[in-house]
This record gives sequence, C-alpha cells and structure tokens, in this order.
Amino acid sequence: MSSTVQSDDSQPEPPQVCAEHRSGRQTRCRICAIKNPAFRKAVAVDQQVPGAPSQNDICERLREHINDPDPSIALDALVESGLDVRTNGHCALQDFADSPKILCWLLEQGIDANRTDHDREESGFRLYGPIEHSLKVLNNIGATGNIELFDHVVARGADPLRSFALHSVSRCKDPEKTVNMIDHLIDVHHMDVNFDNDSLRDYFDDAPDSGGPLHAAIHHQNLVAVQHLLKRGANANGIKRWQDGYGWHNCGVLDNAIIGRYNSPGPMLSALEPLLDAGASIDSAFSYAVEANRVDAARLCLARGVDPTVVIKVVDDCEASRLAGSPEGDYEAMWELEADDSLPRPEVVQRREEMKELLALLKQTYK
Repeated sequence: MSSTVQSDDSQPEPPQVCAEHRSGRQTRCRICAIKNPAFRKAVAVDQQVPGAPSQNDICERLREHINDPDPSIALDALVESGLDVRTNGHCALQDFADSPKILCWLLEQGIDANRTDHDREESGFRLYGPIEHSLKVLNNIGATGNIELFDHVVARGADPLRSFALHSVSRCKDPEKTVNMIDHLIDVHHMDVNFDNDSLRDYFDDAPDSGGPLHAAIHHQNLVAVQHLLKRGANANGIKRWQDGYGWHNCGVLDNAIIGRYNSPGPMLSALEPLLDAGASIDSAFSYAVEANRVDAARLCLARGVDPTVVIKVVDDCEASRLAGSPEGDYEAMWELEADDSLPRPEVVQRREEMKELLALLKQTYK
C-alpha cells in the first residue's frame, strides 16, 4: 500500500473554527486560535524569514521611488540587482495602501495578498506578544476609500472577510468616499455591519477601536460613518464586553458616545442624536449622561422626552450611601474621581455643579 507524505514546504491545512464562531467566514476567535495548532502553524508561515530583506528594508528601498511617475522602472531595476521582495514582501503590503502604483507592483511580483504581518497593527505599530490576524492591506485601503484598489487586491487573492475594512473606513476623511466604501463593502463583499473585530485579534487587552464598525466610527469621531452605518443596519444598542483589573464590563456605543470610555479619545456627543433616532435606549443615554456629568447629553435626552425619575432616585440613593459612609458609597465616590481624573480640575468642578443644578431643577419639577 502506497502512502504519500506531505512535504515540509507545503502549506498547512486550513484551521477550523469553533462551532460558536463558525459562520462561513474565514475568521477565528482568540479561543479558536489558542486551541488550534494548525492556526498557529499558519501564523508561523507568515512570519518574516530571517536572512531575507525584512519589511523595513523593503519599505525603505521602495519608498525612495514613491513619487516617481512610473516607479516600476526603478523597482524592476532593484529586483534585477538582487533585492528579494517576494520572501517577506507580504509584510510590506500594508505600508503601501496609499501608494497604488507600488502596491500593484508588489502584487505583480507574485506576493500572496492573502498573507499578512501578524506582528503589526494596521497603523504599523509593532506588537510584542499579541497577534493581529487581519489583512492590514485591505484595512488601510478601506481607510483611503479607494474602491478600485480594494477590488484589485481582492481579485489578486485577498479575502475581504479577513479584514477590518468596514471598521477602518471610519478613518477616511472624505465623506463621499466614506459612504461609497461602506455601501461597497456591505453590498459587494457582504461584510457584516456588526462584525466584532476582536474575532481576528489575540490581544491581552482590547484595543481602543474594539467592537463593531459603529464602535470604530465613534472612536474615530466620524459622524458621516456613524450615520451611514446606522442607516445600513448597525446596532445602535450594540454592546462590547471588555475586561480590566476590576473584572468584566459592558460598553455600548452609547457609552462610548456620551462618556468616551473604553480607551476612546473622548466622547462624541454629535453621535447621540443619530443613535437615538436609530433606536438606542434613551433611558440608558440619560443614565450615562448623568453618571458622567454630561449636561448637554442630559438636556438632549430631556428634550426628547426621557423620564428622569428613575435616574434621580439612583443618584439620591448613591448620595445617601456616600453620606452614610457605606462601602458602596465610597466605591461610587472613588469611581467618580477616577472617571474625571483626566480632566482639568476646574472643568470637573464646573461639570459637576452644572449637573447638580440640573438634577435639583428636575427634582422640583418631578415631585
């Protein structure tokens, strides 16, 4: 009986995903990756090969010709002179998402568009320990809004469902391109408007833009993206679970928009009204606003008819606990100080006083 032996240089078998995350996509949750040796082997195949020009070496040589009218002439000469771009070139693809001529030239050299640099984020930040499995070249093209280039790279073998392009489009500064790219990714490439990008990350802690595309749009403060993602079906009450030293927390898009928690650059109050229009809980929004002393957000909720009585009772109970010296009251006071610790002291005091005045007025009104 004859038998065949798989050669050492053959590609590893495609890893399987767990039943909970099997959805027809080539995505994997962090649990799948940890438990799946085949996936770890696939990651190892994509690592840079020592001895060949590294990603940094390739980028440095190619960027010398980034402004050439036809960079392929000089780049072909580099290859003829001995520059090996094929061995580690897949790790450099993401660096030229904004340089279509060089990116297309790299693909013409036979570089596999479906391989990626697992040790870097799409920004180029080097990871030491965590692993990022997404196709960063597609992520970064999504951020440019270049539909033609995106489709070209997909046609060369890149799997769009292994990308965060629908998240990254929120980094696009052109409103028209933002809208067109969102529509294209959903309609043509069938991307899930609520896809959690942590499915392709093995991080120790969640990244600032973790969650669905709507989380990313609020993180990047892109109102056009927020509005259009909601129009295309993004969940306005979407919740992202994350963990820190205090345990597990639920952080929704409302929470991000009003409070700016979860490592966000700050609140995005301009997103609140579109979120409420799309069905976000106005009671939760008012609660977050009072909790974080966001008077503007609280007034918006009141103008839209929120019933403040439940939140007023919660505030009164917390204040009573604090005055009584209970552990719960001490914890609430400590949390409030931590939450405002990044703000200048005068601003913290002013916001608290404004919220106290608003709550006092509401107590008189809703007696």
